[in-house]
Order: sequence, then C-alpha cells, then structure tokens
Amino acid sequence: MAILKRKALQFSLIIFTLLYTLPLYAQTEQPTNSENTYLHVARNQLTIAFEEYNKGNIPESRKSLKKASEWLYKAVNHSKSDKVKLESKKLATEIDSFLLTLNKTPEENNLGQFLHQASSLIKRESEHLFHSYTESSNNNRTLKHLLDAKMHFYRADHDIFVSHDSSDAKLELESALEYLDEASAIARADIKPLVNKLAQKVNNLILLTESNQNNWKQNNLVISLDRSVKNLNNAKKIATPADKLRLNLIIDNIDQIKLGIQKNNIKIKYNSILLDFTVTINSI
Repeated sequence: MAILKRKALQFSLIIFTLLYTLPLYAQTEQPTNSENTYLHVARNQLTIAFEEYNKGNIPESRKSLKKASEWLYKAVNHSKSDKVKLESKKLATEIDSFLLTLNKTPEENNLGQFLHQASSLIKRESEHLFHSYTESSNNNRTLKHLLDAKMHFYRADHDIFVSHDSSDAKLELESALEYLDEASAIARADIKPLVNKLAQKVNNLILLTESNQNNWKQNNLVISLDRSVKNLNNAKKIATPADKLRLNLIIDNIDQIKLGIQKNNIKIKYNSILLDFTVTINSI
C-alpha cells in the first residue's frame, strides 16, 4: 500500500507539470488542423489512465491506455517529424506491452514515465512546427539534431528526479549526446562552440547522476556534513549503548540531508542545460 501511495504521489506531480506547463492545443478526440492533436489526445488518455488506476479501476485504466496507444499510432501516420514518428511508435509498443502487466505489482507500472514520454513528443513536435524547417540545408539539419537531442534530454528529467533510475537517465542523456555530436559535425562556425559546450555539460551531468560518482560532494555544506559524521562516528566509540542509538539517528538524518543537496545540485545544473538548449536552438 505504501508503494502504491508513493507511486500515486509521483504520478500526481507529473500530471500537474504536464497540464500546467505545457501548451495544450487539443482537448478533444476529434482531429483538428493542429499537427500534434494526436499526441495531445494520447497524453490526455494517459492522464485518465493514471487517474483510473489510482482509483483502483483497472478496467477503465486499461481502456484509456488502449486509446492512448491507438492515438499514438495515428500520430505515426500524421507527424511531420520522422523522429516523432519513430518515438510515437516506440511508446505505443511499450504501452501495448505494459497492458499485459497492468494487474501485477505497482513496481512494474510505468504510467508516469509514459506520460512524460508523451509530453516530450508533444514538445518535439511543437518545436518542429514552430521553427518550420526543411531538412535540405546544414542549418536546418543542425536544428533537427538539436531538437532531437533536447527531446531525449527532457525525457531524462523523469528518470533523474521522479523514478530515480540512473540507468534509464544515462541512456536518454547518451542519446542526447549522440544527436549533439551530429549537430556539431555540420554546425555553422558560430554555432559549433555552443553545441560543444552543451555536449560537455550533458557529459558532466551523466557523471553527476551516476551513483558511483562523488563530484556533487564538492560543496562546502556537504563537506561540513561529512566532517560532522566523522566526528559523530568518533563519539560513538566512547558513547553508551543508548547514546550510540541517538548518534546513529543523527547520522541517518545527515545522510538524508546530503541526498537532498545532491538532488538540488543536479536539478540546478539540469535546468541550466535546458536553458542552454533553448538559447542554442534560437541562435540558428
């Protein structure tokens, strides 16, 4: 039950972000002239699927997931971006497979991740339409690679800050790096340094998110906390059994504070890189 409640809270935070920070071009299941209506309807159906799942209404959740998959397949046929077509089909396939495990344990459920992926596709399609590029020139091909890199970078947000899955985060960030490398290879002379700087920052973020890396510890507060833990451990050597228990509780609390500092440091760097993506894209 505790796991289910924790999942529900995570999904709620994701939905709040999706509904209030991303532009909504469609709220109906009837196609309009908007090229990404299909993706929005799919995202709306995933939201309903989450809500029904949270209520314990598995049959209705399953129905909405099936509808989401169907609308994603429609997006495959109507999107103007080859990358969005590919990722829409991949997400639809994942949802189809997920339907087979919906009645199993909460740990196997990836509704929150599906929602985030759908949103990343909407953002990618929207930017494609906003910039209205063709793929004939180096400038436009550079832009395409940057948009694809940004999409994968955006998808890593869920893996880093919600599901805390460093493996999935690394895969998304490495995909972003691959597209940045392609962009750098053909970028204009004035754009190339911006792209290379982005790649370097993404590389640093990968190091920062890997569990065996201690780069984030280069922080005065964390260093001070480490010293405190060292002193507390020394104190335990001469403490009574009762005092040792209290000291262990203090050490555990300090460890939680350090984890919070790590997450905040990563979030600041992540948001900074996302802003750099926007600046670089707008410079083309």
